[in-house]
Amino acid sequence: MSEDFLIKLSLTDRDILFSELKVKHYKTILKSILGDEIDYVNTFTNINNVIVQITNLTLSEIESLNFLDYFLLLFEIRSNSIGSLIVAETTDNNSTKIDINIQKLIEHLRNIDLKQLLQIDVINDIIISYKLPSIKELIEINLDEIESIYYTCLKSITLNNKTINFQEYSKNEIKKILGRLPSIYTTCIIKRAQNFINTFNNMNLISHLKGLEDKQLIFNFNIKNLGIILKLFFGENLFSLYENIFLLARNANLPPQYIEDCTPGEYHLYIKRLEAENKTTTSTPNNDQVNDDFTDEDEHIDLFDVPQMPPVTSVANF
Repeated sequence: MSEDFLIKLSLTDRDILFSELKVKHYKTILKSILGDEIDYVNTFTNINNVIVQITNLTLSEIESLNFLDYFLLLFEIRSNSIGSLIVAETTDNNSTKIDINIQKLIEHLRNIDLKQLLQIDVINDIIISYKLPSIKELIEINLDEIESIYYTCLKSITLNNKTINFQEYSKNEIKKILGRLPSIYTTCIIKRAQNFINTFNNMNLISHLKGLEDKQLIFNFNIKNLGIILKLFFGENLFSLYENIFLLARNANLPPQYIEDCTPGEYHLYIKRLEAENKTTTSTPNNDQVNDDFTDEDEHIDLFDVPQMPPVTSVANF
């Protein structure tokens, strides 16, 4: 972890410390989400490596974070490093620019009643405990096997003071263990997993925005939806970032290494300063115009084109 200014964050089950992103970290994230199709394993591997560098968490601890805590951490990192306001644009026929406040999204997530959602079940002498899945588990969910969703929500089963911790077993081993249980227990587990899915399928992060009642930004078990959120939060044009580093090095005599060790906030401050300098020296357009904002020709992410979500949605509804 770096020795920069530290920020304390309370997750659902622990407090952690993190520092602001550097431009070099930001660049890594932008590379990871580049393109229309995201390689989720590669993307989150790279993001995990960034998180290791700016928090007091180990890689193993990061990989074991449930997906809610993981995104709460990303939201706070983005808000503190780049800013809490995101300017987005719908891509339907009535293209509309909207302002999204990250702190409002964080409020949505923190309003989830985890105590109620994760309460244990006691059936006869067996205690069944539950958990939220990790990012790794969501990536690994086999969409052709609905049962794999149930496994990711199951934490442990305790009988006669003996506890089976399912995080220590593979999917096949868990399947065999559950196959030996009477149906009264497996039925309970399935119902609870379906309740998890229903809860998050109804988690529309932009439901508070007026005039966008027909739009959704869903935070659920579907990794594609989580990928949309990543692109929304870290959607700057990568080419513009490289171009601006070049212009700052050439016109402001700032070494690229120095710029990459700045925070994104400092980087944008230098860009705005260079823009102001350019305006005072010339009023005519030139090829050195700093390209900090998207132009009309830049590609826009369809933030609200929520992918179809079977079998997750279908599991929740059957």
